[in-house]
Amino acid sequence: MIGDVGGDDRRHIGDEAMLEANIDALRRLMPEAEITVISRDPAWIKEHYGVGPTSDFDAAFVSGGGNLTSTWPELLHARIELLNHAKARGVPAVVVGQTIGPRLTRSERRQLADALSYASLVGVRERPSYELARKLGVTKERLWYQSDDALFLAPPREESGAIAVTIDPQIRAAGIFDALRAQLDELSRATGAPIVIVPHAWGTEPSDLTESRLLNLGTIAENLTAAEAARIAANASLVISTRYHPIVFAMGAATPAIGIHGDDYCRIKLEGALAHAELEKWALTYRDVRRGKLLKKALEVWETLEKIRRHLESYQHDWRAEYDARWAAIVRALSA
Repeated sequence: MIGDVGGDDRRHIGDEAMLEANIDALRRLMPEAEITVISRDPAWIKEHYGVGPTSDFDAAFVSGGGNLTSTWPELLHARIELLNHAKARGVPAVVVGQTIGPRLTRSERRQLADALSYASLVGVRERPSYELARKLGVTKERLWYQSDDALFLAPPREESGAIAVTIDPQIRAAGIFDALRAQLDELSRATGAPIVIVPHAWGTEPSDLTESRLLNLGTIAENLTAAEAARIAANASLVISTRYHPIVFAMGAATPAIGIHGDDYCRIKLEGALAHAELEKWALTYRDVRRGKLLKKALEVWETLEKIRRHLESYQHDWRAEYDARWAAIVRALSA
């Protein structure tokens, strides 16, 4: 397997969550398999997941992420290399839980198209990624529109009544930090709900942890595992996030969530997560925040929490059915 996991010096909860969920599923469904993981920090992987590196393998598994894009060329090419190596060895390969693009150079498109042509299954999380995969030549028979790999990582819901907030450094860079802070502060006063800030990426600067301290609203839940972060999102009354996985964790537990995005890449991911419950309208732009629309939307959601929870609960059966069918297909592909 390959996952974008960097150890204590470069933590990213979302990537850890997908890798953890996929390792757990493989151990449950293919208990005879020996799992090895390619990562930046093999010792950390060994300590946390009990799996080690290898140079020899019988199947390749590309774990979920948003790294098949020009934004992170080294991650994109590592995944292309693994798929090409699987092809050269003649062993099965699957790719799951991906956002593809939207930015790819002409050379990257060609290389990625060639690598994906070998995969038995290509799972994508959003409709734009699905359409781009089709343009890259992935056939409908091999392409899978899926929920995120870590959708069901959170435990059963035990509501805390808090508002869980995750922000990344782009908020301050975009000049909307003060507007965001003021609206969150007013939201907490208006609802009487405490704010819990949940950093999802830290270890290098700028980081979510630094931004959380500058925000200075409520409790900061520091240094969490993926499962712990998922539990906070699941138990919150409302999740507000500029990052993708707090939205995923929330939806898997039928917790209402609002996303905030500032570019096409983040828009595709956040709208894509919410689209699995037909709630794309809850993805706001930086401009919306600057104009005070976050507070208005959050209060609107707060007034109808129970109705929204029932709406989200109505999708749980279909999401679980898709998950089970997807993993049956993954097992068939890896066992070929």
